Amino acid sequence: MRCYFMRDGHIQHVKFMQQGADEDLIDQAKRLFKVRNTDRKYDAFEVWSGKRFVYEEPDRKRQKAALNLRQEWQLDECNGRRQWSWRVSEL
Repeated sequence: MRCYFMRDGHIQHVKFMQQGADEDLIDQAKRLFKVRNTDRKYDAFEVWSGKRFVYEEPDRKRQKAALNLRQEWQLDECNGRRQWSWRVSEL
C-alpha cells in the first residue's frame, strides 16, 4: 500500500505502508498526513493498493461538484412577509 502526499494534483512524497485492512490504512494515512503536514506543504493525500484506488482526502469529486453549484440570495414572500434566503442552483 502507498500513501501519496499531493499538492496541486501532483505527487510530492510517497510513504509505503504495510498491507492491512483498508480502514486501518486510511486511519494510518490520516495520521501520517496530519504529522507530515504541519507546515501545510501538502493539500491532499491518496491511498493506493497496487493499481487499486482506496481513498483520497479531500474528496476532489465532491469539491468539483460543489464548484458547479451557484449560490445566490433570493427574496421570498412568505405569509405576507419578505425574507432573504439562499438558493442553490447548477451552473
